[in-house]
Amino acid sequence: MTRRPIIATITTIQDDAAADTALRDAFSNWASGIAAVAVRDDGHVYAITATAVTPVSLTPPLLLVCVGPNATVLPFLEEGAEFAVSILSAEQRRQASLIADPGPLSASLFPPDGPPVLADALAAFVCTVESTYPGGDHRIVVGRIVGVADTSAGGPLIYFRRDYHRLPAE
Repeated sequence: MTRRPIIATITTIQDDAAADTALRDAFSNWASGIAAVAVRDDGHVYAITATAVTPVSLTPPLLLVCVGPNATVLPFLEEGAEFAVSILSAEQRRQASLIADPGPLSASLFPPDGPPVLADALAAFVCTVESTYPGGDHRIVVGRIVGVADTSAGGPLIYFRRDYHRLPAE
């Protein structure tokens, strides 16, 4: 049997609504984990869900997060500021939905003091902002990891085609 390559039709990206829709649809095919990115300010916690979280380096320990221009956490992510990234487990779908909702956050989602990490997350990183860069309509925030917790219990929460999915733990 002879295999023929499948070649997708490539659409030229232009600045219009149709291109925006095509790009969003194509991006939705990238399965990624879900993280909660949180900051604490004057006793209040501000958080967003993020799929654009990537390890950068072990030495020095760095990760990056891409943050939208209207994200509640963005004004707090200045050089030297502390933030936390919690990698969500498959059982944390409800928390992900609550954090993704632009309304006020429940104080019970995060501990009353200390780094704003979610309980039962697969892993959590406490970071200080090392640097920020423009990234189109987002801000790229590079954080130096100053604390880490790894439970490795359970499977991750995955975002794929605009919905949450479970990936079983091995």
